[in-house]
Amino acid sequence: MRKWDTPDDLALLHRVLTTLREQRVLEPGRLGLPDPLDLRGLSVPTVELCKQIGLATMIVSSVTGRQEFSDAALRRIDFSRARLDFSAWNNCCFEDVRFDNAKLQNVRFFGCRFVDCSFRSTSLRDASFSVGRNGTETEIIRTVFEKADFKGASCHNPVLRSTSFLNCKLDGFVFDSALCDSVDIAGEYDELTFRGMPGEPDRNRLRVDLSEASVTWLHADYGVDLAAMTPPADSSCIVITERLRAINVLNARLSQEAGDTGKEVARLLMAIYSDRSMSPMEPSQKTFAITHGQIRSFLETDDEAVTKPVFEKIRSIADQEGFLAIKK
Repeated sequence: MRKWDTPDDLALLHRVLTTLREQRVLEPGRLGLPDPLDLRGLSVPTVELCKQIGLATMIVSSVTGRQEFSDAALRRIDFSRARLDFSAWNNCCFEDVRFDNAKLQNVRFFGCRFVDCSFRSTSLRDASFSVGRNGTETEIIRTVFEKADFKGASCHNPVLRSTSFLNCKLDGFVFDSALCDSVDIAGEYDELTFRGMPGEPDRNRLRVDLSEASVTWLHADYGVDLAAMTPPADSSCIVITERLRAINVLNARLSQEAGDTGKEVARLLMAIYSDRSMSPMEPSQKTFAITHGQIRSFLETDDEAVTKPVFEKIRSIADQEGFLAIKK
């Protein structure tokens, strides 16, 4: 793997950047190099390093500093272990591009398209996947995020199709107005958060497979429809519809039928999901999820002899009253 600190390496980097900016298509054949194009470990050098090794002023100006690209296409590129921090990509297309073990901190993707890409052990801290020019949405198709770090990252209106999130760090990350179609999420999560787009029922239909996931808090608001979701295979998640009517029925019956523990859980459920909550959900939110982990959190115990009966009582009431959105 190149170290990107020799004249030959930096001359290649200059060719790569020039190709992206002028021809706007970067693929192995255009540079006469083997397929896939090996840019592993690529790191944009400082001005001082370029001066030390005697690069021409023109090359120095092109390979140092914050990099920004527009309307470029990148195909069959290996960016494994590359450092692309603070770069910005506008309306770019990435096809069969590897970002494994790469640093993409504070990177901005505006209206970009990713097809058959991989982000394994990638740092996406404070990165952004957002809308581009003329409202173009970022699309992510047949792409894998595995053990990727999304701390501080954000997205807005992404389109996610046939894409996987496997054992990623997603705490604090919000799938904001995301269209999720055949999305797999696997691993253990304290929180997963989805925010919908009111008035867009098809976009809000969460076609997400959580069968290989364990989730403590599953947050959904602004019209997200959980009825199409595949819940965790361990039956630890209940999806309930007709939110406002259901929460009132659950409150009444849990308080009457599940003793003091049921009353406490009912009180906390009302505090989160009713229209009398301190932070009420958007009125278009009709479905919500209750997890066994959530009940453990409410009752501050891992004793299943305490938590399991309450959780199963919620399932039983929802089933009897016709509120179960998903029946297994």
